[in-house]
Amino acid sequence: MSVLWVVFGLLICLISKGSFTGGCSIYYDFGISAKHHHPMALRRDGEGFLYPVLRDGIRILHFPSNGGVWLSCPGDKNSLFLNSRTRTYITCSGNHLYYGKQRVMWPQLGCKDKPKPSLDRFEESCGASKEGRMYAVHWPIRRGVDIRQIDICFDEMRETALFTYHQINGNHTDAKIIESSRPSFKRTNMITINANRVYTIKAQKALFTQLLHSGRHLTGEREHYLARGHLTPDSDFVLAPEQDATYYYANVVPQWQAVNNGNWKSLEYSVREVAERRRSILNVWTGTHGVLKLPDSRNRFVDLFLGSGVRRTVIPVPAFMWKVIHDPVRNDAIAIVLVNDVGGYGQSDGLSLQEEPCLDMCHLILWVDWDVTDYNSGRTFCCHIENLKNTIHNVPDLGDVRILASI
Repeated sequence: MSVLWVVFGLLICLISKGSFTGGCSIYYDFGISAKHHHPMALRRDGEGFLYPVLRDGIRILHFPSNGGVWLSCPGDKNSLFLNSRTRTYITCSGNHLYYGKQRVMWPQLGCKDKPKPSLDRFEESCGASKEGRMYAVHWPIRRGVDIRQIDICFDEMRETALFTYHQINGNHTDAKIIESSRPSFKRTNMITINANRVYTIKAQKALFTQLLHSGRHLTGEREHYLARGHLTPDSDFVLAPEQDATYYYANVVPQWQAVNNGNWKSLEYSVREVAERRRSILNVWTGTHGVLKLPDSRNRFVDLFLGSGVRRTVIPVPAFMWKVIHDPVRNDAIAIVLVNDVGGYGQSDGLSLQEEPCLDMCHLILWVDWDVTDYNSGRTFCCHIENLKNTIHNVPDLGDVRILASI
């Protein structure tokens, strides 16, 4: 018996005598080589993934006893080291993991490549005016089992997301994987122009000069340029493949970097803190509203789009970005709206962006702790869902909910 087997078995026994009752508990990161990529472990009910938990700074994954778990390595030509298959069934018995009758160790259950999701179009229309088409970032695990991670309501004519939907699992966010690098954004056929190019500062300066005959709005300095602003952010997810799955151009919109790295970043962090402190699973919708108009050299307001397709403009710069956070167990929710205009010059549909889109109640929301009046970082409004729905029709209808005012 190898030393690795002895150590691995000892670790399982030690953990099983800890805070878990029955089953097989393993160190999630133990014995993992550079070529090992964690598989996606399906929950027994088939409704989601098994996630590690954090115990004394160590990630632990728990397999239920007297039952099995499907492990999967989604992605083109991906497979498990164990048997070169895309998926396999692992059981737990007597604090040990088994593949059939063969006892196995966690390092044997790695994938040859990092699991990758699918992004597919569905026939379902979406949006208040049914102008969008529903897409989903999802994980086909095995026949009849498909885990949807992000729903994207996508306007195919303007090539932009209207809104996305996902969940934050506050029971496991403290155990999420943090990697040192980020993947490149994936375009897919939903975007017809060269998205990598239009998000460069050089291309944006040329565009602003063409549209506005002026470069005063976009200098590239002090974060005054348009970044790829995530709607559903990577840090809301636990597993590294889930985080990578947010890097589709369909999941980003042009957002001023000063806003992206300012109050929008603070909002994303605070929403995760709400989920983690409550130990709740939060439903989160994130969307855009309106097209940002900026004045040209003659003070005429011009719609901003990053690109031109065949006889149409695509990838609009949104005037507003919003996020609805809903705790279904406590039945409370809040909508947060940020203005995507760092200079305070903009308009949208003839309205000044300094006007409140709802009856603002940020002074009542205890976890909104940033400067909500700062335009350079993203002017912020806090709204009751039904009140905001009068202005932004794509906000979800949640019925009678309380205000999510405190953690």
